Amino acid sequence: MIQGIGRFFRVIFYWLRKLLTGKNRETPEFKWIENRYLFKKLILITDFNNEIQKGTRATVMEIIDQQHFYVEFENSNGEPIVFNDQQIFKIQRNKVRLERKSQ
Repeated sequence: MIQGIGRFFRVIFYWLRKLLTGKNRETPEFKWIENRYLFKKLILITDFNNEIQKGTRATVMEIIDQQHFYVEFENSNGEPIVFNDQQIFKIQRNKVRLERKSQ
């Protein structure tokens, strides 16, 4: 409830600021993506290079831009997967999803 009220006042503030000064609000899209994905566990949605199967777990090591990550895949034992002498792979954001935490 309080967060909704705060959000309402922020919207009004940024609208008035734009109206009076002409400044647009900077959208922290990259910061949001960084907070949401960096060093989090992911699950592969589709096969990757026909060698790493769908459903494999991965960890985001670095965020390149809004659509690409460097990830490290791990096998069922938790050990890193090495393919063609590479351990970290570049992957698109739409090829993975966040792993749900079990309760």
